[in-house]
Amino acid sequence: MLEEFSLLIREGEKVVLRGSSGSGKSSLLKLLLGFVEPDQGEVRYRGEKMSPEVAREVRRSVAYVSQAVDWEPGNVDETIREFFSIGATGEVPSASSIREVLERLRLSPEVLDQRIQDLSGGERHRIGVAIGLLLERPVFLLDEPTAALDASLKEAVADRFLNRDDWTVIAAAHDPVWFEEREVTIIDLDS
Repeated sequence: MLEEFSLLIREGEKVVLRGSSGSGKSSLLKLLLGFVEPDQGEVRYRGEKMSPEVAREVRRSVAYVSQAVDWEPGNVDETIREFFSIGATGEVPSASSIREVLERLRLSPEVLDQRIQDLSGGERHRIGVAIGLLLERPVFLLDEPTAALDASLKEAVADRFLNRDDWTVIAAAHDPVWFEEREVTIIDLDS
């Protein structure tokens, strides 16, 4: 539960939401997307108060990577292409773009032929991160983006998001890789 909470995030800023389970990290991301309404106060995007119209604009300019992705059965390539067939997401990325993003996330291009339900939790999570990157949006909302990854992958994923000056990143994270020795704004929701 967030009370008396205020936060201004500027373009290109990197913000890490830190806190114990139940502290409101995921809820804050859902507020920013307009999925839930605050009991008090307001959420603004580019100076405009959140409304259904503003929420649609937010969702067109933000890539959201959930901590709990529930994939439909099918192979990875079909899953990615189906995601992009939804009207608001844009064009289906080229096969070379998909392979390049997968390789950055240390996934072999052969993963495209595998069934999503046969992948490990970490592999499925990286597919979600890959889709977020393929959206090519300027703003990323990431909910525990590295929770299911090993240490070297955590570092690689965090570096990918935090080293781009032109991306605005808001990440809810427990992993120290997101805030130790990094130039990020840390919001501790337990304080």
